[in-house]
Amino acid sequence: MDERACNRDSLALAARKACATLPPASVVGLTRRDSATLAPSYVKKVLRSNRPFVLRIRAEDAGILERHLFDEAYKSVTDLVTKFVWPAPAYRVAQLCAGRGISPNAVTAVSLLLVLAVIWLFAEGRFVTGLVAAWLMTFLDTVDGKLARVTVTSSKIGHNFDHGIDLIHPPLWYTAWACGLAGDSSRLSPSDPILVAIFAGYIAGRISERSFTRIIAGFSLYSWRPFDSFFRLITGRRNSNLLLLTGSTAWGRPDVGLEMVAVWTVVSTIVLGIRVAQAIASKSRKSTLQPWIVEVGSDMSLVPRYARSFTAKPTAASRLAS
Repeated sequence: MDERACNRDSLALAARKACATLPPASVVGLTRRDSATLAPSYVKKVLRSNRPFVLRIRAEDAGILERHLFDEAYKSVTDLVTKFVWPAPAYRVAQLCAGRGISPNAVTAVSLLLVLAVIWLFAEGRFVTGLVAAWLMTFLDTVDGKLARVTVTSSKIGHNFDHGIDLIHPPLWYTAWACGLAGDSSRLSPSDPILVAIFAGYIAGRISERSFTRIIAGFSLYSWRPFDSFFRLITGRRNSNLLLLTGSTAWGRPDVGLEMVAVWTVVSTIVLGIRVAQAIASKSRKSTLQPWIVEVGSDMSLVPRYARSFTAKPTAASRLAS
């Protein structure tokens, strides 16, 4: 090694040592940042606050790192079943799919087949079998999105494929359920008050959600205030309505289940309409609205007890501290 190379290496070593001991405040023009201020932490797709992080990658920590990545990709604000029942099994299935090269779109395609199977089973009056297929579809609907995020294979086509199915199939399931109750589709009237209430409530609810996101606030209605996040757990969407249909079928009264779906869909839509009106009034008093999770930051004292599950941080990464 020549003298110039030795001098260059010595200077590089000295620079590294100086940087390691130099107080950040002494550097002119340098702004010190932490994970809370480095970048916006609210992620619209998962309705949660995900701060930037750096974790050491070691072979023995592979499982913990995988679980942490999955947890960070999981929606914080969602329905009861998706939030509290599906995470553990969905992680295992997403891990299996990733290991075997099964794409998110392939999982969504299986979901579509199940959607069609459920329509047929409900229309035939085979409610128990149809409910089993319906719950399996909702589970795969949880898996495909998480699989796309953790494998960094999200695409606009996949997003539209998945959300298009989610948007269209619920009213078709309820219509098929009504056919199954009638015993023959020819006996089913398009003006049936239960179906009218379900379709009108479903469409109006979706319009309310979309208006809030696209026109009023720029983020999901369900992340505006703690109440909205809590209401999302039980609002009259597919999984909550499936709980009503499952309970009524177990009780031996599938007809009552459809009536409860109609009532809860209408009630939920009325609540959403009120919240949209309140948001418009609130925006007229101040220029912008923002998610409550952003407003409270890390101050848990500002979070009502009923909403603290939405701010709970994934625990897997804490095991990497040692």
